[in-house]
Amino acid sequence: MEQKIQSIAIDRIFPHAHNPRKNLGDLTELAESIKTAGILQNLTVVPQDSSDYVVIIGHRRLAAAKLAGLSEVPCSVVIMDDKTQVATMLLENIQRRELTPLEEADGFQMLIDLGDTISNISEKTGFSKNTVTRRLNMLKHDRQKMEESIERGGSLSDYMELEKITGKKNREKLLDAIGTPNWGMTLKQVKEEELCEKNKPVFLKLIKKFAKPAERAWQHEYVTSVYYTSDPKDFKEPKGVGKEKFFFDAGNTYVSIYKERKKEVSQTLEKTPEQKEIDRDIRERKKAVKKALQFAYELRIEYAKSFRSTSKTIDTVNKMAVDTIFGDDAGKFTESVFKELFDITGDFRRSWEDGDGETLNEALERLKGTKPAGDLLFLGAYIRMENKELNCSDYNDISKYRRNERFIKLYEYLESCGYETSDEEKALLDGTHESYIRPVQVG
Repeated sequence: MEQKIQSIAIDRIFPHAHNPRKNLGDLTELAESIKTAGILQNLTVVPQDSSDYVVIIGHRRLAAAKLAGLSEVPCSVVIMDDKTQVATMLLENIQRRELTPLEEADGFQMLIDLGDTISNISEKTGFSKNTVTRRLNMLKHDRQKMEESIERGGSLSDYMELEKITGKKNREKLLDAIGTPNWGMTLKQVKEEELCEKNKPVFLKLIKKFAKPAERAWQHEYVTSVYYTSDPKDFKEPKGVGKEKFFFDAGNTYVSIYKERKKEVSQTLEKTPEQKEIDRDIRERKKAVKKALQFAYELRIEYAKSFRSTSKTIDTVNKMAVDTIFGDDAGKFTESVFKELFDITGDFRRSWEDGDGETLNEALERLKGTKPAGDLLFLGAYIRMENKELNCSDYNDISKYRRNERFIKLYEYLESCGYETSDEEKALLDGTHESYIRPVQVG
C-alpha cells in the first residue's frame, strides 16, 4: 500500500462516516500534549473526489488537534477501497481495545455488508467465528436498551445468556436487567418461563392420555403436582391409572393431578365460587413465594461459590465468623449447604463405618488448601448462616409475612461483602412481595 507523507490543512480533513468507535472519550489531556509537543504520530487519511480527506487512523488525534488550535497536521495519504478502510479502522481499534462490544458488532456488520464472510472477519480480526457471530447477534436487540445495558457494565457472559432466550419480550426484560442487581433473579425467572412454555404441551399430552380437564378440581382428591421445569422423560403415571378416573388442572408453571373422590364424600365438600377462588389464590401465592425463595437461595449460593476475600471485605468476614460462632443466633454447620458450595454429591461415610466414601472430616481436611484462608473463613461462616428454608414467612403459612431477623442479617452481611440484592429479594425481606397475602408486622 503506497503511502505519501504530507502536512494537510485541518479544515480539509473529516472523520470517517463509518468509524466503528463512536465515543472518542475525554480529549483534554491529549489536546494539551499536542499543544506542547505537537502530533508525534501521523494520521492515516484517504483522499476524496475533491481536495478533502477522510481519516482512517487518528480520529482522536484529529479531534484533539482541533481543540489545540492546530491549523494543519501530518498525514500519511493512502489509497484504499471501502472494505479495506472499514477493516483497517476496525482492526486498529480492536488492537487498542478501544471499542465496546456493540461498536465491534457494528464494524463486523459493515464488513458483512461489504461482502466479507464470518470466516474472513475471523481471520482478519483474530476473533473466533463464535465471537464474531455473538457480536453480530447483539445487533438484533433493541439498540437503545443495548447501549444502556453496556453503560451499566453488562458483561459478555450476560449477552451470551441473552442469546439463549427466544422470546422478544423476555429479551427486552433481560436487557433492562443487565448491569443491575436484578440480573440474576430476572435471568432465572425468564429461563423458567421459557422452559415452562416449551414443556407444558409435552406434559399435557402425556397427562391427557389418562386424565380429563377438571371442571371442579376441589371436589376431587389431590394426587400430585407436576412442574413444567422438570424433565418430561422422568414423568410417571400415578398409581391407579386404568382403574380410577383422573383429572387435571393446568396452570402456567405446573399441572395438578386429581383422582375421583367418592360421591358421598364429594357432596359434603361443596364450596361457594368465592371460596373456591380464595383457595386457588392462596395456593398460587404460596407456590409463588416458595419459587421466589428458591431463586433467592440459588442466587446466594452462586455468589458464595464465586466469593473472593479482599482487604475491603476481611473485616466483614471476621465479624460474620465471630457472630456465627459466638453470637445470639450462632448457627449450626449445614451439611446440605456445604455440599452445594463445594459440588459434593452423595452421602458422607460415617467415621465408624467401613467403605470407600470419605467422611465429612476427611472432606473438610481435603478442602483446606483449595482456597485462600479468607475465602474459606467466609464460606465457613456462610454455611452456619445459610439454610434453604430461611424466609420471612409465617411459621404456618408461607404466603404470610413475618419478619425474620436471622434472614435479614444474612443479607446484611452478604451486601457488606458486595452482594447485590435484587428488588424481588428486598420485597421478600420487607413483606412487600406481591405474592404475600398481606404484611403482618411482628414486634
